[in-house]
Amino acid sequence: MIFHRPQKIKQSDHEGENDGFTKKYDVKHLVYYEMYAKPIEAIQREKRMKKWRRQWKINLIEESNPNWNDLYFQLTEGDEDSVTNTE
Repeated sequence: MIFHRPQKIKQSDHEGENDGFTKKYDVKHLVYYEMYAKPIEAIQREKRMKKWRRQWKINLIEESNPNWNDLYFQLTEGDEDSVTNTE
């Protein structure tokens, strides 16, 4: 969960270089995200989704991102603290 994206999302986190979830599970791509105005709403949603079956989560991703594109640069675009996509 990200409360303030410019300060929380870093290239090293995106590439799984830091200890934590991304490194432990070898996460390389951001394929889905939701934004909320209040942290409590995001926490509640995250807790509900953790109880979902895997296929429900896959369906949710594929509704908005059927090709499983990496959304990292889309999310960080325009943030002064983010790395810009040079491709």
